[in-house]
Amino acid sequence: MANEYHKIPNFFKEALKRRQGIDSTAYRMFNGIGDGLAGVTLDKFNKHYVLQIFDKELEKRAEYIGIKFLSCIDAEYFVIKLRCSSNGLVLQETPTIILKDANLCSETTVVENGLNFFVDCNDAVNNGLFLDMRDNRKKLTAGLLEGNSMLNCFSYTCSFGVYAASKGCRTVNVDVSNKILDWGRKNYELNNLVADEGSFVQSDVLTYLDKAIEDNLKFSSIVLDPPSFSRNKKGHFSAKDSFSELIYKSLQILEANGTILVSSNNSSLSHAFFHSSLIDAAKLAGRNMLAFNKIVQGKDFAGSGKARESSLHGLLAWMD
Repeated sequence: MANEYHKIPNFFKEALKRRQGIDSTAYRMFNGIGDGLAGVTLDKFNKHYVLQIFDKELEKRAEYIGIKFLSCIDAEYFVIKLRCSSNGLVLQETPTIILKDANLCSETTVVENGLNFFVDCNDAVNNGLFLDMRDNRKKLTAGLLEGNSMLNCFSYTCSFGVYAASKGCRTVNVDVSNKILDWGRKNYELNNLVADEGSFVQSDVLTYLDKAIEDNLKFSSIVLDPPSFSRNKKGHFSAKDSFSELIYKSLQILEANGTILVSSNNSSLSHAFFHSSLIDAAKLAGRNMLAFNKIVQGKDFAGSGKARESSLHGLLAWMD
């Protein structure tokens, strides 16, 4: 592995060629084994950069690796996040090394497909925008019309909601964290989108779905993109164990001819898992799946699926 470090500038030059034409100031510039160096990713947010190390064996060379990448770019801010614990598990609370901070600020606003999103490159593990869902945000909302509605479950910073609201849709973003929903409100403001308090709901998603069924609410489109695992006051949440219930309840409030997106970064799940989950839930809900497309990462995620740090599976389905 050590012999590969001096090749980073060459790897990086080739990686840039694969990313031409991306309509965003935020994207993955280097994606581990897909770009030549396993266990290392580099994300760009304007002139802010986040280097992630997913291999415990690479941690002792993290600064050297970071300096090699830093020499290839014009950065205002550059942070390294060490994502593996001693037993190799991916950490949710991440040690960081800041290599450059020219303006003493880890925050920036990026533009993706003409929409603005606030990013903080040193806010815990994630930065405010999941780059691997960029193409799926555009794909899902392309068919939405003014007057349609979207329920964005596990909304995080409400990026799907921003896309839908920009099309004139009524949006409801549901997340268990008020802090994250405040971030979503900021994203709406950055795009001059009109929203009321009903657009942002602090709630456990299953609790919200139960209430929505009881109130006979209906949505044109529903997004189910939960974290693989999480903890809250109610205990532990596992996406894999919860998808069947999440999909079944969502189908009860999805309008006829509506769309539902189900996806996860959990590398133990597959497209086949989501297909069978949708079919089974549809039978229970008395619905049929008319068509579906696989959810995939964009071209900046070279070698997608070859490593756990670059895994995304799911379906965008049209229901009767």
